Amino acid sequence: MANDKPQTRSKSTAHQETPLYTLEQVQDLVKKAVAASTEKILEAHNEKISALQRTISALEERVKKQELKHNHLEQYSRRSHLRIRGLEVTQGADCKKVVADFVCSKLRSGGEPVIHITSEDIDAAHPLPVRHPTPYTDADTTSKKTPRTPRSMVIVRFHKRDTRDQIIRARRLLKSSPFSVQEDLTAQNYNLLRQLNNSKEVDTAWSWEGKIYARLIGESKARRFDIYDPVPQ
Repeated sequence: MANDKPQTRSKSTAHQETPLYTLEQVQDLVKKAVAASTEKILEAHNEKISALQRTISALEERVKKQELKHNHLEQYSRRSHLRIRGLEVTQGADCKKVVADFVCSKLRSGGEPVIHITSEDIDAAHPLPVRHPTPYTDADTTSKKTPRTPRSMVIVRFHKRDTRDQIIRARRLLKSSPFSVQEDLTAQNYNLLRQLNNSKEVDTAWSWEGKIYARLIGESKARRFDIYDPVPQ
């Protein structure tokens, strides 16, 4: 049959269909999709980071509270203790008797002892080892300085805290002597007291019943400081 030949399109007609998107449009769509996906990922990461930061802050606060509690408990366990700086105990001597004699002979007012104690008032007493610092040299010279000679120290625990408190109240009588009486502070409380005494903003600092106090220059009232309180500079 003459009319049975298949009809075909010309090549030019088959390859001239209009594309749905131009290359620039495809690139723009890809950029927007990547940006949206990246933004969602960043939001999720930021939320996780914020949650972690809140957790860390809460843990740090818990650690601080635990350290404060531990420091207070440790200080409380030393409530009947004293440290006497400058008191030497010879080898073989009865340390309790040395302390009792020191209190009765050095803490005197008007020629009379402020407080009478004996060895029986002392639960325990022993000298602490003296740390000898090594000499040091100035950075700009070769001359060596002689470090201050460390003083001996005796730690004492009394049967009654009232006895300890009476001695602390009378320690002002040692002001012009080579001796001093101090509370037995924890390492953290001692470090805090040292920082306050070294501060230019602090007039005077002291401890009482294991608590640290300081009066700033220009102020009439003392403030109480704890180990996490900022020290005035």
